[in-house]
Amino acid sequence: MEKKAPLKGAKHNRSLVGSNKAQIFCTISNPKNINRVTKFFEQRVTKEYLASCFGWFVYSYSYGRSTRSDEANWRSLFLLNPISLEKITLPPLKRQESIGYCLLSSSPTEPASCLVILFAKGLPLIMYCHLGDEEWTSLDYYWELKWGFREISRGRWSSLWPKNLRRQLECPVWCNGYLYAATSACKYLVKFHDFQQDSSLEFRIEILEPWLPMSRSRIVFSAEYYLMESCGKLFSIEVKHYNHKHIVGIDIHRFDFSKEKQEHIRQRLKGIVYIFTLANDGHKILYSYNIEDKEISVSSPFLNLPTLQSSEPDIEEVHLPYLPPDLFELIFRSLSFVDYLHFRATCKWFHSVAPSIQWRMASQRFENLSLSPWLTFLEKDGACAFIDPRCGDKYFISLPQPLKASNVLCGTKHGWLLLIVDDESPFLFNPFTQVILPLPFSDSSIEACTSIGISSPPCTSECVLVVILKNKVGFCMLGDEVWTEKFIKTDFLIDDNSPVFYRGAFYCLGQKGNLAILKLNNEEQEGTFAVTFDVLTKPKPPCTGYIQNFLVECDGELLSVFVGPVGKWVRVFKLNKSRMTWIRVESLGDYMLFLSSKSSFSAKAQTPGMENKIYFPRFCGQSIVFYSLETCKYQSFQSEDVVDFYSSREKLDCCWIEPRRC
Repeated sequence: MEKKAPLKGAKHNRSLVGSNKAQIFCTISNPKNINRVTKFFEQRVTKEYLASCFGWFVYSYSYGRSTRSDEANWRSLFLLNPISLEKITLPPLKRQESIGYCLLSSSPTEPASCLVILFAKGLPLIMYCHLGDEEWTSLDYYWELKWGFREISRGRWSSLWPKNLRRQLECPVWCNGYLYAATSACKYLVKFHDFQQDSSLEFRIEILEPWLPMSRSRIVFSAEYYLMESCGKLFSIEVKHYNHKHIVGIDIHRFDFSKEKQEHIRQRLKGIVYIFTLANDGHKILYSYNIEDKEISVSSPFLNLPTLQSSEPDIEEVHLPYLPPDLFELIFRSLSFVDYLHFRATCKWFHSVAPSIQWRMASQRFENLSLSPWLTFLEKDGACAFIDPRCGDKYFISLPQPLKASNVLCGTKHGWLLLIVDDESPFLFNPFTQVILPLPFSDSSIEACTSIGISSPPCTSECVLVVILKNKVGFCMLGDEVWTEKFIKTDFLIDDNSPVFYRGAFYCLGQKGNLAILKLNNEEQEGTFAVTFDVLTKPKPPCTGYIQNFLVECDGELLSVFVGPVGKWVRVFKLNKSRMTWIRVESLGDYMLFLSSKSSFSAKAQTPGMENKIYFPRFCGQSIVFYSLETCKYQSFQSEDVVDFYSSREKLDCCWIEPRRC
């Protein structure tokens, strides 16, 4: 996974593509607005793009197949301003010194303070120069780094020295006059003191404590870590993904210089993080993550892709009969809350004339709940938000006082939410009845719990809750005072989905598309279980090349759903239990699927037009995106046009919930 720092000082962030003869620049906010600049390089020049800082690009170039000894052993570097085309030549560098990272301490428009800093690839070596210098200054930081770890470990050389530490530091960044970098996976933050002085001996390395807190992602996630500076503040960014194919979460921490430690950002920032990743087909894909809304979207790799606008009139709006406002008001007053929502979801016209109402106003009209599942997530003001997938309406329920500090939504099942309060206390909560049930999780289980399996509604005595981790299973029956964990010998890794309770056991779909079964059998001693975890040799994975898969029970059948790269295709399969094979499903009939990493289930459509569709936590505008098995296209109810996957955005840290009173 590759990430480029934004251009500081420019009016818009720009991306760059092109060849040796020309470069094309386009703004992220408007990819169709492109500029083509030619004659950057000579024909026989081989260039390497190193970085972009303060609106300037850093390039390295050498002459291909040169017979001259001076050109063969050295390569040139220069800074380029793509707007003004101003070029600043840097001292030549030995060709064998491969560059891993490059950054500038300030804008080249301030030459007295601007440092160009290079981190060698695979070596504990820094090279830097001031603008106007004739050569680079080199610093070997290996022993200073090791001495820094010895100081914080009270003289014990190996107690904190990371055994898997690579020979070089990563993610260097300049912030408030100091150079910072990180060890592998950003576990330790390193600060350089006085290295920019003329004497290469006058520098010192400080190891800052504590290191970055571990995220609560399941360990099947892969992660990339970055350091960034913004407005004089230092941030670390953790990007969680599956095999560089699909981003499933982003955690942001800010370094508190007064306390010299990291703190987690909890929706107090506004802004967008842009990330480049490499898709299966070789194209660079641009992800954008909205920090405040926790939504991630994908930009198309194609430039100047035309957008077709439909000029046909909306048939519903043309042919629906006109009704006077007072008659509408009379109809509204005679409807229950559920019927009112169904009325609004009937068509665009009814949705426009029927005003949205607050959930709190209708809390006493829940006697006859028959709603389809809704998308839910936590808001920053101590409320839980719900979005209707049919009409896109958003409703809120205030969390009870004991749950006001909830900061993690782990999953849902049977109308209950699993919440974690203040990073340590887990609770089951039914937002429709306001019932709260505490859970006896261990600390390690809380850290890893991002999806759950629940056997039956928590209001029943037979309810069992499980969490499946690598080489370990955690479980409890509701009412237990102790959380039980047992180790299992397997390399099975559950994918971005939750276990499904089916025919008396928990079924799990793995990263490789294989199936596993977890069984909890009552032993003679009351309250204890015998745990068996079997990875099945059959059924074989039904397809390849997917980036996401989900497991869900539907009308008594076990279904698996596989999503292709960048959402290019969606395939559904049904388990043939007698032959233990997957069979392709072309239609869901009257059923619909609601899929997310933290909860997936099916429901029978109550509203015409919602059937035979798969709903994802994705948005196009304010509309939830679904995949129609009839048209094999992504669509939304607010538009008859096909939804371009690149124009939609994915909501992270959310899940689907079934409205229930038990």
